[in-house]
Amino acid sequence: MTNIRRLKSSPDKWVVYAIWLFMLGWITVGFTVYDVGKYSILLLYIAAVPFFKWISPRSFSVVILPSVSTFFSIFVGLLKHVPAMSIVSQAALQLLAILFAAGVAALDWRKYLFTLTKIMVVISGPLVLYGCYQVVMRPIRGPYAFLPVTNQQAYAIGGLQRGWGKDPFTRASSVFVEPSDYGYYCLWLLVLGLSASKGVWRYWAIGLSFVGILASQSLTGGLGVVVVLLIYLAINPISTQTIRQIAIVVVFCTMSVFAIQPLMPRAFAKFTDRIEQALTLDEEADSGRVDHIPACWEIFKDAPIWGHGLASFNSADANGIDVTTLTYALLLMERGAVGTFLFLAPWIMLGPRSYMMAGTDTFRTPALLFTALNLYTFATSSIVYFLPFWLSLAISASLAIKTYAPATELAFKWNGANSLGEPAEA
Repeated sequence: MTNIRRLKSSPDKWVVYAIWLFMLGWITVGFTVYDVGKYSILLLYIAAVPFFKWISPRSFSVVILPSVSTFFSIFVGLLKHVPAMSIVSQAALQLLAILFAAGVAALDWRKYLFTLTKIMVVISGPLVLYGCYQVVMRPIRGPYAFLPVTNQQAYAIGGLQRGWGKDPFTRASSVFVEPSDYGYYCLWLLVLGLSASKGVWRYWAIGLSFVGILASQSLTGGLGVVVVLLIYLAINPISTQTIRQIAIVVVFCTMSVFAIQPLMPRAFAKFTDRIEQALTLDEEADSGRVDHIPACWEIFKDAPIWGHGLASFNSADANGIDVTTLTYALLLMERGAVGTFLFLAPWIMLGPRSYMMAGTDTFRTPALLFTALNLYTFATSSIVYFLPFWLSLAISASLAIKTYAPATELAFKWNGANSLGEPAEA
C-alpha cells in the first residue's frame, strides 16, 4: 500500500516541466520581443498553453461565472460602441487567462505545491542577488544596473527601464517590468515559505522574499507582507509550529534589515520613508492610486448595474487607456455591480470554503493565503488578465474544493501527506 500511495503522490514529469516553463515565462514577461514592448506579455501566454490540456468540466466550473461576466461585458461594450479592436484584444487575453486557470485547477496541487516552492526558490536566488546588485549600482549608473530590454513602456524615458531618468534611483526591479512587479513576485515566495514543511526550502523562500521586497522598496510588497502575516496568524492556532514560523520571520526580518542598512543606506532610507508616508497617508506613498477613486466612483454611478462595457477604460491594444490602478474600481466601471459580482464569485466562494477546511488539514494555510493574496492584489493592480492572479486562484480551488478530482468520483483522500504534499514515510 505504501508503494501505491507514493506512486499516486509522485509528481508527473510533464506537469513539472509545464510549471518550470510557466515560472520562467513569468520572470521574463518584461522582456521585449523585437522591441514590441508591452506585447511581450505574449511570452507568458505561450508558457501557459501546456496547462490547457488538463482542463476538465469540474475544473472549468470554477471559472464559469467570470466567463459569463466577461461575455456580458463584451456585449455591453458593443452596445456602447467601444472600439472593436479594444474589445477583441482585451477579451482574448481574459478568456485565455480563464482557460489557463481551468487547466491549472485540474491539477492536484497537493502533489505539486512543494515542487512549485522548490522551483521558485531555485529561480529566485539569482533574481534576488541581481536585485541587490541593482540597488547598489543604480545610483552610480553602474554596468547592467538598468536593463534596456525590460520595461518598454510608453511613458518610460527612451524606452529604458523605469528610473533611468531619475538621479538617484535605488529601487530594484531585477528582471521584472518594475519594482512593484518584483515585490509581488516576492510575496509569492513568502506565501509558499509560510506554507512549507521542509525546513531548508521554507527558510530560503522566506529569506529571499524579505530581501527581495526590501530591495524593490515596493510599498505594495511591504503592505502585502503585513496582510499575509496577519492572516497566517489568524488562521493558525498558537502552537510550536506557529511559534517556529513567527520566529523564522522575525529572524529573517532582523537579518535583512541589519544586512541591507549598512550596505545600501540610501535605498533603506528611501524604503523607510515610503512606509512612513503610507502610515501618515501621504499622497506620495500610493503613487496616485487613491487620487483617482472619486472620479472612478462618478463613472461607476453613470452605469451602476451593467457598467460601461469591456475595454471601455482599460485595453490591451495600442490605443488602450488605463484610468485606474485598482482592479476593484476597474471592474465596477467596466462591468457594473452585476458583472463585478459574477467576476469575483470564485474568490467570494473560496474564502469561506478554505476557512472551513479542517484545522488538521495542512493545506488550509496555502488555500487561504493564496485567496487573500489575490484579493489584496486586486486593490493595487488593474490587470485582470495577469496570469499569476489566476494561478493562485486555481491553486486555492484545487486545495479547498478538490477540483482535480473527477466530478463522478469521490475526492481522493490524502493519507499521510504533510503540508506541501510530500509522500509520508513508510
